[in-house]
Amino acid sequence: MPKFSLSEAIDLAKEKLIKSGCSEENCKGIIDGIIDAELSSIKSHGFHYLPIYCNHLKIGKIKGLAKSSVERLSESALRINADNGFAHTAINLGFSSLFDMCATSGIASMSVFNSYNCGVLGFHTKIGKNLFIDHGMGVVIGETAQIGDNVTLYHGVTL
Repeated sequence: MPKFSLSEAIDLAKEKLIKSGCSEENCKGIIDGIIDAELSSIKSHGFHYLPIYCNHLKIGKIKGLAKSSVERLSESALRINADNGFAHTAINLGFSSLFDMCATSGIASMSVFNSYNCGVLGFHTKIGKNLFIDHGMGVVIGETAQIGDNVTLYHGVTL
């Protein structure tokens, strides 16, 4: 089995997705998911799934040139239209608004619709064992947060 450096793996996935009709903008989230799945030994959604993504782009099951859009439903709710593209792109688009809303309102929610199967979403955050959130109002855990083992978070914490 060939071994690739991280940058080689990213470049390979990007090349194949773009060649299959995906815009460069829509590649990032799905490549992050593929790489994280590989590194987490979730082979079903790592590079094993790349040819399937590429085929689905070619036949139009995934809209490679999708333009996701954000609709604010209230002070604490977002709805993201993925425009039949990758869910990861839509999720990434909604995060900045979601975190701002959470900081302001204490809680926020986001839904994504019209998206292709998003596979593994765990790469957005990494949370260790025994996390305890005490009085969790206003706790915001960002997309790149990494929380170790045996951590206690109190209200109003933003990571």
